[in-house]
Amino acid sequence: MPYDLGVNSAYWIFGLRSARRDDLILHLKQRGIATGVHYMSLPMHPLFKDHTEPTPVANRLTDEIITVPLFADITDEEIDYVVAGVREFGAD
Repeated sequence: MPYDLGVNSAYWIFGLRSARRDDLILHLKQRGIATGVHYMSLPMHPLFKDHTEPTPVANRLTDEIITVPLFADITDEEIDYVVAGVREFGAD
């Protein structure tokens, strides 16, 4: 479905998961592709600092998930460039 600014508002984030997240971030950065780390487990947020129950799965995922560029007017060429960068990393 094409993006419609008047109706749709969820096309703002695309996440990837890699056990080598930091290496992937550097790989994409070297190609001029910005990434973000948007998600962290709840115990890492200040509001939940007093809750000390172990959350090993959430903590692991926090260290594996990044987001790549995605915005309403991203071009097909820009998408192809990001995809190629991720594929190059996967081929390493």
